[in-house]
Amino acid sequence: MNAELKEQYVQIIAGKRVERDVYLDEGLQNDLLAMAREMKIPVETGLTMCADDFYEGQMRLDGFFCEYKPDDKFAFLKKIHDKGVRNIEMESTCFASMTLRAGCKGAIVCVTLLNRMKGDQVKIDHNTYVEFEERPFRLVTAVIKKQLGY
Repeated sequence: MNAELKEQYVQIIAGKRVERDVYLDEGLQNDLLAMAREMKIPVETGLTMCADDFYEGQMRLDGFFCEYKPDDKFAFLKKIHDKGVRNIEMESTCFASMTLRAGCKGAIVCVTLLNRMKGDQVKIDHNTYVEFEERPFRLVTAVIKKQLGY
């Protein structure tokens, strides 16, 4: 889902807006989910919202510019949560569009480091951060190895 809450990737080419379909493979998602459970990696499935930037596009309150109020932030986060969004980042629609165009299976694997309803700053210790950061690599590597027969 893009920042306009649409299931599309918007790209500007030669000054013109190009809207591209996005698609992620449900079978690959299920493989990742099964492997995560097998590896005892906590996991939740849902939509990823692809924001255009790190601060205002994600409704952060801690950026230099912030022209909305906390109530606006929380109302928007609730709205997207109700639509199934469980993560916000900035590359997923491009990835989903490119893999679709290339004819490759694609899935998004992200780490959620904080609950945005409770704040915008990551407040976990370094070791926990490293553990969380490594989980997607371990998970994706395990799925690739399994698919290759290793």
